[in-house]
Order: sequence, then structure tokens, then C-alpha cells
Amino acid sequence: MNLTPLSNCVLIEQDIEKSSGLIVLPESKMASGVVVAAGPGLRKEDGTLVPMDLVVGDHVLFGEHSGQKVKHDGKEYLMMREPDVIGVLNG
Repeated sequence: MNLTPLSNCVLIEQDIEKSSGLIVLPESKMASGVVVAAGPGLRKEDGTLVPMDLVVGDHVLFGEHSGQKVKHDGKEYLMMREPDVIGVLNG
């Protein structure tokens, strides 16, 4: 991947099917995907780096309208900040 997110952003390849396999309330629509690239983390005002909790390969859950669509090498991805990710799906 030659597209590297900056700061605390992640690039996500969204799952084809919109279902995350979880039971959610009808008014809250969730989506899931896999982190394909991640930035180094958030730099604080004093210059220290707060590292990312997410790593490439994490299967994540996020809100249906989270992130910005990005097209790269003919594929569509979502770019979003780490706090927009609701959780990591295990298993």
C-alpha cells in the first residue's frame, strides 16, 4: 500500500456485506472493515507521540456514516480518525 495515513488516521477496506454479524438497534447502523494502513499516532503539543491502538489487519466496527471515501488504485476505501472506530471485532 503506497498510501500512508497521517496522524491518528486509518485507511479501512470496508466489508462487502454491510452486516457486522452483531445484533444492533435498528436506529444505529453499523459497518465493519479491515484496517489496511495506519498513521503513526497523534502528536501532542509537547511533541510526544500517542501511539495508535489500531494496527493493520484489525477487523473494526464503525458507524455507517463514518469516514471519507477514498479511491486508490481502482479500489474504494474509507479514511477516518481512530476515535471514529467503535471497536475491534475479535475472532
